[in-house]
Amino acid sequence: MSAAGLRSVVMDDGGYVLPAVIRDLPDRLGHFVGLMEQTTSGIRKLEGLELPMPLFSVAESEAKALIESYGIADAAVRNVLRLLPDEKFEGQAALVLGFGRIGHEVARVLDARRMRVAVFDADITRLVAAHEEGFLTGALLNDLVAAHRPRLVIGCVGSRSFGLEQARLLPPRSFLVSTTSRDFEFALDELREGSSALTDRGVLGTSYQLVDGPEILVLGHGMPINFHYAESLPNRYVDLVLAGLAVGAVALARADARLRPGHNVAATNLILAEAGIVDDYYRLYGPAAGGGRG
Repeated sequence: MSAAGLRSVVMDDGGYVLPAVIRDLPDRLGHFVGLMEQTTSGIRKLEGLELPMPLFSVAESEAKALIESYGIADAAVRNVLRLLPDEKFEGQAALVLGFGRIGHEVARVLDARRMRVAVFDADITRLVAAHEEGFLTGALLNDLVAAHRPRLVIGCVGSRSFGLEQARLLPPRSFLVSTTSRDFEFALDELREGSSALTDRGVLGTSYQLVDGPEILVLGHGMPINFHYAESLPNRYVDLVLAGLAVGAVALARADARLRPGHNVAATNLILAEAGIVDDYYRLYGPAAGGGRG
């Protein structure tokens, strides 16, 4: 492609490409005109990096937040119930780690299922938001776990949020569930080292018998439960995100002047709005399918 005078756009799903290029092929950075990312975990991998190209952040866009977050949360909870059909969760304590877009929706879905929901977020603004919505909160994670004693912990932070120290505070027969890409949410290495026995439960996940602590089950072996042996979302949810990536590719290829090296959240939202893909979504799935806004 370079020999033909062509350059590339990176369409990433988890922050894998650009860090590797920066690390291993720094002399090839000029080959890329820009980067599109659709996952929060991918955005986190880019934190601290000086981005030499524009980032079109579908992951942080208003379009994705408004449409996709509830679908992911609903899929995650449905998969938990599918994997644990004999458990009764109504009236039980649950803890949601992270009150971002997905965590917010997970907390609401669990509350609708009549669980007693607590929320922890290291960001004080989000913690206040969770408190204002009526969820139990605490500024110190260990204290919140010890007081609330959740049987179900759902991690939505996008990075390591819960380890052996917190797991030892859980009640017997507790469950750890992740909505984060790959197995980053829980400190699985710490759980292994702090266990007297590990049991591979197959499709269900891995059981850890903690030394001086309870036996806990990490559903799906710590991988994102919304993808676990199931489609995470109906295709019609995902279509909007893929359309956003296509819009981003065109904008980067055309060298849209609003897209500068680094994060471009405001410009991403503006370009997606101009493209009309959300309007099309509304026409397809709004109150009068096939009609307009009127």
